[in-house]
Amino acid sequence: MSLLLNFVCCHLEQEVEYRLKVGRRVVSGWVHTAQAARPNTCEICCKTNVRALSRSAPVAGIFEPDDLKLEPDIPEYPPLKLQMRGYDFVILESYAKYVHGLADSLGLDTDAWAVPARSKDIHTFKPNSTVVDNKYSLKMFERVVQIESVPSPRLPILLEMMRTHAPEGVTINVKESEPEEEEFRYIPDKEMRDLRQQMKVIEDAREERRKK
Repeated sequence: MSLLLNFVCCHLEQEVEYRLKVGRRVVSGWVHTAQAARPNTCEICCKTNVRALSRSAPVAGIFEPDDLKLEPDIPEYPPLKLQMRGYDFVILESYAKYVHGLADSLGLDTDAWAVPARSKDIHTFKPNSTVVDNKYSLKMFERVVQIESVPSPRLPILLEMMRTHAPEGVTINVKESEPEEEEFRYIPDKEMRDLRQQMKVIEDAREERRKK
């Protein structure tokens, strides 16, 4: 038994002719075969086969579910206060401007303000006595930069930049806002305080009259 295949170019025929010889009898016919298995194809067929093997099937569209979120949910910190304190006014003011600009460059919602200076009296004593030798009056200056809607990946970057560029003598404190600090932020109005004191005296006098 012998098998003889006559391959024909795929541009002329889409099937392959075969002849099967069994003894003296010859059986012939046509079978379907893949184009890549035909060695005697023309040059046009070879190029077509290469493109067919290397090119993916055309995509009519992309299926996306309705509840698909393209961006992940990034947690955010609550409003934080970047509190900077120092005894040197010029250095502290320059560093506070740098921190404010750095927070703005990171796309954060910022607000900055100055806090009234705190005065401190420092005494030095003579050796082995309670007699005051020297007296010093120092002022502690403070600047605050408040940041809001801070994504969790950006806060470590901001703090690392602040720590790297912090000058000597400047202390940094990061915390949430407190009511006591908010009250200390504003300088009290003397006239308003006097008016409230007068109103209190008038109300006390009325209460005494009612009792009589």
